[in-house]
Amino acid sequence: MRKMPTYNHRGYTVVVNALPTGEGRFFSVFSIHQGEKSGALGVPVVYQEGRGAGVVGATVEEAHSLAADRADAWIDSQPRD
Repeated sequence: MRKMPTYNHRGYTVVVNALPTGEGRFFSVFSIHQGEKSGALGVPVVYQEGRGAGVVGATVEEAHSLAADRADAWIDSQPRD
């Protein structure tokens, strides 16, 4: 199984992925998990598949970047404790 890029941001663990569109491009996908973890992750707090304009990348790397930008924006919009 392929390991998806994972990083920590403001107390959350973010996992990004790229799914083929069938047209040589990639949907950007992310999940956000509570807490900063390095091992197995539980059920995500947020899961979002990229559909529509601005969420499809020409490469896997671009799709990962788009997913990370959206995930960070969601986390940054959450109230701090």
